[in-house]
Amino acid sequence: MVAGPLWDFDQAAGGSSDGGFTNYGPSGVWAAEDNAWFKDLMAIPEFRQLVSVRWKEIRDREVREMINEARRIAEIYEACFIRNFTVPGYYRPGDQFWRVPPSVTAIRTYMGQVDYLINWFELRIVWMDGFLQ
Repeated sequence: MVAGPLWDFDQAAGGSSDGGFTNYGPSGVWAAEDNAWFKDLMAIPEFRQLVSVRWKEIRDREVREMINEARRIAEIYEACFIRNFTVPGYYRPGDQFWRVPPSVTAIRTYMGQVDYLINWFELRIVWMDGFLQ
């Protein structure tokens, strides 16, 4: 069994909704509630324990490094990325996109979007810690 593909990451990390603007926030996960395969797997104590062990292995290093790398890239390329907010024909704050919650499109700055993403991940870490106890 393989989880993937990662090409739908644009639909992750609070940047997506179900079309009715019900945001999949950091304190829940669709897979834990609605995906029959994942829900059944997590009901197996041995599987859940393996997932918990793996989470503890990657939480403080790989997950934190990912968050730090997102911030670093955002700062390095800020001048390039900010054009999405200023160049006519590109993204404008308030534009509505398919499955993107208004709480995301309402953010008026590039770094505001970055802060939203990083905050989402920080809150997700807290949720994952509780979910995998």
